[in-house]
Amino acid sequence: MYKLHTTFLSNINFTLPLYYIYNILKHILKLIVNRTKVSIISILLFTSIFLINHKCLCQWVYQSNPITYVTNIKFFNENTGILIYNMDFYPFSAGMMITTDGGYNWTTVSNEIHCLDMQVIDSTTMYSVGNVILSARYKLFRTFNCGATWDSVANLCPGKYDGLSFVDKNTGWISGDNGSNDCIWKTTDGGIHFTQITDSTGGGVIRFTKHKVNGGYTGWNDSWSTAEFWKTTNSGNNWSQMQIPVQYLHDFMFIDENTGWLTEWGNDIYKTTNGGYNWFVQSYPYGNGIEKSAENIFIVNSDIVFISGYKYLPGSLQHIIIFKTINGGTNWGYQEINMNLAGGGGLLYFINSLTGWCYNGLGGFHTTNGGGSILYSAIENINLKNPDNFKLSQNYPNPFNPITKISYELPKDSKVSLIIYDILGKEIRRLVDNEFKQAGIYSIDFNEPSLASGVYFYRLVALDSFGKTSYNKVKSMVYIK
Repeated sequence: MYKLHTTFLSNINFTLPLYYIYNILKHILKLIVNRTKVSIISILLFTSIFLINHKCLCQWVYQSNPITYVTNIKFFNENTGILIYNMDFYPFSAGMMITTDGGYNWTTVSNEIHCLDMQVIDSTTMYSVGNVILSARYKLFRTFNCGATWDSVANLCPGKYDGLSFVDKNTGWISGDNGSNDCIWKTTDGGIHFTQITDSTGGGVIRFTKHKVNGGYTGWNDSWSTAEFWKTTNSGNNWSQMQIPVQYLHDFMFIDENTGWLTEWGNDIYKTTNGGYNWFVQSYPYGNGIEKSAENIFIVNSDIVFISGYKYLPGSLQHIIIFKTINGGTNWGYQEINMNLAGGGGLLYFINSLTGWCYNGLGGFHTTNGGGSILYSAIENINLKNPDNFKLSQNYPNPFNPITKISYELPKDSKVSLIIYDILGKEIRRLVDNEFKQAGIYSIDFNEPSLASGVYFYRLVALDSFGKTSYNKVKSMVYIK
């Protein structure tokens, strides 16, 4: 006799893919149909454990938005977080909300505070910059009890505050303008007193590392008014303009004085390992509905990075895609959130490598297992030997399901594109997108489980340093489900 011990099962925290749950439940139903002696009550209790416990139903769990136009979200721990909303057009509204159950329910803290940036300082402290609606005075808002109560300081600014960055409760910087010019202010007493330290650099986003190097803090500033990118290595006393490889910077984040990432509006992911003096493109999956859409960044550690994006659904609707790397960006995959929620991109915040949130203006998602599995469409291995000729090899295995490997050889440095097409010539995915590659032997995995069975083609194009085509080759492959 089969019996499901629900007392034992209820003490287990399940995290299973949906297809495992489906197969388990299907097996139970077969037992019922075959009239096996199974306790019906046990079956119902077992099923309810899976259906009620949201942790096993989805890797990213939907959380309905308490309000539209969410512009920022931060969490102190797995339960308590703060949400900011701003509607900067008629009828104007702005405010702050708090959750104590991980984002499933929210209550209003204030419906008058118009906040532009906020930062978790420690386990109970958070600072935010903004103003009270219909007031011209911008302030630093502070909480020391996980958002239960707030005070405000530093209201002498005749202009406005845009962003803030603190290394501890006392030392921090605010970017904005003083009514005449962009500028940056610094405090060493938690915002009671601020000193203006620049008179032209500032405004926009400002971010500092939390540890000194050679006696000073390293920071960066993305000026909204001038579209210039600045850096300091001596706690903001001096700033130098930096060249970045993008025209429209969307987001940037650093984990230390050397390593950081930035994204360009609707375009590429870039990484630096020398503090922003040089940047290089990192390939990430797109195509087949997934847009080249890297947006907001959250760095957990030097290996694990999340970036929000979006995928087009039928009817030209979007939903959120989470791009993720677990090896510092050498390989990027994605996590597809299975909700037909219109709206892409999203604000990201993680308290560790497993527990995080992604919110956009229409809804949010929560994970407690790092978002679950990662889908990879391209993982490239490199052997920097000098082949004699260009070569595009037959994919292996062929036919394949769902992964196959494509190899190619470059006898000289080239700009390379490797593109997948369906039988009608429609582009499915760019595994390599006009990237500079050194001479060598390359292999890359193509993994697209959503494909329909059929014949597909892959094209390798290599350009020389003058932009002329050195090699153009097409081969076919077969996908069988």
